[in-house]
Amino acid sequence: MVPHKSRVLEINHETSRLFRRAYDYLSIAEKANGVIESAIKDTVALDYRGLNEQAALIVADALGTETREGYGTARHLFASAISPVGLSNHLDTLTWGLHRKYLITGKPGTGRTTLVKKVADAILGRGFSVEYYHCCLDPDRIDHAIVQELGTGFFNASEPHVLMPDAGDVLLNTGQFVDYDRLQRLDGEAQEAQEVYSRALDDGLMFMSLAKRTHDELEKYYSPYMDFAAIDARRQRTLDRILEMGLGPGS
Repeated sequence: MVPHKSRVLEINHETSRLFRRAYDYLSIAEKANGVIESAIKDTVALDYRGLNEQAALIVADALGTETREGYGTARHLFASAISPVGLSNHLDTLTWGLHRKYLITGKPGTGRTTLVKKVADAILGRGFSVEYYHCCLDPDRIDHAIVQELGTGFFNASEPHVLMPDAGDVLLNTGQFVDYDRLQRLDGEAQEAQEVYSRALDDGLMFMSLAKRTHDELEKYYSPYMDFAAIDARRQRTLDRILEMGLGPGS
């Protein structure tokens, strides 16, 4: 590969540059999304008391009076990603096998993720283990929560992770907790922030796709010198070790 050294370095440099641009635009998208949410908070248009009451009703519906000793165990994960092929998620694999889903919809800033987190925290406090699934754009935000012991999940089911309801699912819209008369005077700000968010997200995805395409060019330099048989053998040895440890499917 020595004759290709300068080209390989050039490609690596360009790939890094494109990824930096992608992250810049995604940062702008995240900040614009925050502006949309703050518009509702600044006008005191969100009924937090109503959200708290709704959270308590959901917990009562999901658990009844059941409580366990001690505090549950929390796992923090991601179910979605901003990737070179666009926005993607694996919610279909998470919802498979669940007996009931609470699907929460509503516009940005109306308390969707706040409601999910309140419910998840309350269930955790009653001794059940909870899987918290974070937002890939803003990791401090909880988009979804699943309680495997109950076969129940609580999902922010608005774009870009839309879920179709099954029989027995509960549908909730957090728009009922917003005073739109108070919010109306900031409609222009919120609309502008929404447009900035959409453009920045699209640009971030475009630069990420370009970065991936540029990085893929490296394969033509590396492939002729790769020992793929050795890689396959290593993969099989690693899989065998995992299965020996009892970490395979169904364990």
